[in-house]
Amino acid sequence: MLGALPVVDHFLSRLGVARLLDEYVPSADRRVRLAPAMAIGVVIRNLALSHQPLYSMNEWAARFDPTVLGLGAGEVRLVNDDRVGRGLERLFDADRSSLLSRLVLDAVDAFGIDCTEMHNDSTSVRLTGAYPLATGRARGGKPTAAAAWGHSKDFRPDLLTELLKEISQFRALPVDSWFMVPARGRRRHAQGSRLVGGAVGGFPRSDRRPVGALSAA
Repeated sequence: MLGALPVVDHFLSRLGVARLLDEYVPSADRRVRLAPAMAIGVVIRNLALSHQPLYSMNEWAARFDPTVLGLGAGEVRLVNDDRVGRGLERLFDADRSSLLSRLVLDAVDAFGIDCTEMHNDSTSVRLTGAYPLATGRARGGKPTAAAAWGHSKDFRPDLLTELLKEISQFRALPVDSWFMVPARGRRRHAQGSRLVGGAVGGFPRSDRRPVGALSAA
């Protein structure tokens, strides 16, 4: 089965996602049977189509021709939650800032995205569950995502939330985003807005003005 994956693969190819993952999440260990970059590629395709959990990734991948998953013959059976999880850990430990910067700049070039007008917005992402380990603790010197009770933009103060800041060009195409630690009230939203000036430093400065609300839900 091919499904919609040829369309997804077309855009992944134009963005050079596989090349960037190979560069920033390399595998030098010959004992690794499924390269982290290939496992992450399967996750990206899964997120684009169906959002299946890690424990059912193999079952989902087995439905498709391996070539549209970026895999070789016989490699689908290597896809499981352990290998995919280790691949995602490698991605977290990688230089993700440089990876995402390269991806954004390549997307701007590949699709001719007009960045003369930029817009920034924030939204909250609600979480259902306890998430006791989502404390923002450091891993390898990098902070992890933190879940907390704070200002909920979808009016669910009873649920844990994460705050997502996003920068988009004037047609609401996102060019950068990052998570922040939530805080009660609007204080953290204001702090995030002050960070935007530095985040868009690589884009043209002409006519940067808000052009309306962007929903990142």
